[in-house]
Amino acid sequence: MNERGRIRLSAFWRHSLTLASGSLVSQGLGILSVFILPRLYPDTAFGLYGVFFATVVIMGVVVNGGYEMAVMLPQEDRDAWRLVALSLLVALVTSLALEILIGLAGPWLSPRLGMPELGAWRHLLPLSLLLEGAAQPLRILLNRARRYRALSW
Repeated sequence: MNERGRIRLSAFWRHSLTLASGSLVSQGLGILSVFILPRLYPDTAFGLYGVFFATVVIMGVVVNGGYEMAVMLPQEDRDAWRLVALSLLVALVTSLALEILIGLAGPWLSPRLGMPELGAWRHLLPLSLLLEGAAQPLRILLNRARRYRALSW
């Protein structure tokens, strides 16, 4: 293997190790929290969190309209930033539309879903989706810029 290939390979492994170490730390914190959080919160709180988080994850896939996936494609950084702005705008509009829908149908819908306890948390859903919609294109932008250390945390 020539010197250039060795450097490229070592950069690949260095970047992979950077991303893996951030994942390892976050997984470790998650495992540690398993021993602490059950002493602080009842089982029903974990159930509500699970339903809420699952809803955010499922809806988070479409909150940007898929535009965040295109951030890696442009040759020019200016075009990538425009896609990030478009993705953020779509996330904002989607979150506002969901907030209006929840404001109108929320009191009627919460009891019919079989979990009236979620009614108090329904207005956090659009905010959580907006934050997830903002994080997605920014993570991809960090990946585009090869800022793996920032991306790992």
